[in-house]
Amino acid sequence: MDNTVTVWNYNGGEYELDLQDLETVQKYEEAVKAFVKLEDGLSASEQITRTYETFVKFFDILFGDGKKIVGDRVNTRNATKAYQSLMEFIAEQKQSTVDYYNSFKQTAERYSSNRAVRREKP
Repeated sequence: MDNTVTVWNYNGGEYELDLQDLETVQKYEEAVKAFVKLEDGLSASEQITRTYETFVKFFDILFGDGKKIVGDRVNTRNATKAYQSLMEFIAEQKQSTVDYYNSFKQTAERYSSNRAVRREKP
């Protein structure tokens, strides 16, 4: 896979994310655990704060600097935009991986069928 599908560019930074790499997938799985259900009865300001902190923690685990990604200002819109951008990047990466494996499979099938035909010839 080329660099365009493993480097997410956002908010002036470049962040490596290769979901075919075990260590990266483990970090991603750990980061997803940062998302928790908010308790009932929180004020609007508490909901904003906790939601923002959740996104910061998610990006901290995954890339190491969540505030640089979502911004210093406690704003859930900015945080969710960053998350949405990352999810779009991940979807593109997954499609690129599927395309790569399909191409690989077609190449393998092309050569393996020729081999079987050659074996059948006396």
